Amino acid sequence: MAETIRNLKRQYGSNHPAVAEQLNSIGTELQRRGDTRKALKFHQEALTILEWNKCNALLFLYDFVEKSKAFAIDMALTLRKIGNILREINDFVGASEIQGMS
Repeated sequence: MAETIRNLKRQYGSNHPAVAEQLNSIGTELQRRGDTRKALKFHQEALTILEWNKCNALLFLYDFVEKSKAFAIDMALTLRKIGNILREINDFVGASEIQGMS
């Protein structure tokens, strides 16, 4: 898992959407296996990358509106995953805060 992430970061850069996608996939698999705290860290890192991409889409992309929408959708899905994990570990305050962000 970690090697895949390192390779993607090396190939595309650490803020590339492909890195966020892979982090979310790993987080989902970890949650499925019951390792919720580790899964949470992967989803949070993915969210950070997606937020960076959404904010910087205007600087780098010609099709800003479409890409910004795509990043917003990916962010919403990631926030939902984070919220679900927080509820699962009984962090209802954290889950409530995440719900307010989406």
